[in-house]
Amino acid sequence: MRISKDVARRFLLGRQGLWPGRRWRSPGGTERAMRAMENVQLDPLQVVARAQDLALASRVVGYRTDEWATLTYERRRFFEWGGWLALRPIDELPYFRMVMRRARQYGQMKTFHAAHGPAIDEMRDLLRDGRELSNRDFSMDARRRVDSYRGRKDSALALHYLWRTGEAMVTRRERFERVYARSEAVAPGKFLVEVPEAEAEDHLLLKDVAAAGFSRLAGAGYTLHREIPMSHVVAWRARKLADGELVLNQSFQKVSGTIRSGNRTVPIASGRLRGEEIYIRTNNNEYRGRISGDAIFGTSKNGAEWKATRAGR
Repeated sequence: MRISKDVARRFLLGRQGLWPGRRWRSPGGTERAMRAMENVQLDPLQVVARAQDLALASRVVGYRTDEWATLTYERRRFFEWGGWLALRPIDELPYFRMVMRRARQYGQMKTFHAAHGPAIDEMRDLLRDGRELSNRDFSMDARRRVDSYRGRKDSALALHYLWRTGEAMVTRRERFERVYARSEAVAPGKFLVEVPEAEAEDHLLLKDVAAAGFSRLAGAGYTLHREIPMSHVVAWRARKLADGELVLNQSFQKVSGTIRSGNRTVPIASGRLRGEEIYIRTNNNEYRGRISGDAIFGTSKNGAEWKATRAGR
């Protein structure tokens, strides 16, 4: 089946609840809109209004500022989490618990633990004593100063670490400042479990596709918090297509530029990209190949094997 660009645009807008018009009505419609969006990103900046309120007002008739907060912190229908801060349905917490566990040995959180282990232990003990903590509770004079996007005190990084790794959750906000508590004091116990890894990975990858509408899953490694070869993502996608859980959308993309081999550079006369397959024609040869990570492997018209690697990002 072929669809036009207009149909594709309407599909994407409709998937996110933006076309045709606002389809939900407050108050009950706010929760349905948040679930349809998959992730509601939070932003502390406020000019006309905060981004999350603008996003929901554009989808929900009669939306009132901070309805998202009532659903999250009072009714516990959503929880906030992630390197890019977003709200997710609370019933998806068992899937995210796997990623929270993996975060301890992945990227920035691994670095935080190595650099601020004593502060993390201190904040953990305070939370275990039943305290609710925000970074404002600790004066700069009493803390080790750090230079990080996540905060200027070691207490800020320690609380962030415990939140990202699942030991703490945001129980409420005061003047948009996060107030943390032990996860057991925030989320119902039935959600503080971890589903099997294969089930969690399936759910999170499908959620990425649902949120994007169209997706090549280029960010699968970050979503799952583990190294994953693109060949494994392609194989997963093939299984989901066979199961009918995904629908494939492919389109040809034009390729232009030059080919350099040794000291010789020739222009590309025509080229196209479809999925992982690439075709390039020059004035005197043709090249077919398959993209694998940052490299392309293939054969030319005369049967010679060739390889190209990314020169830069």
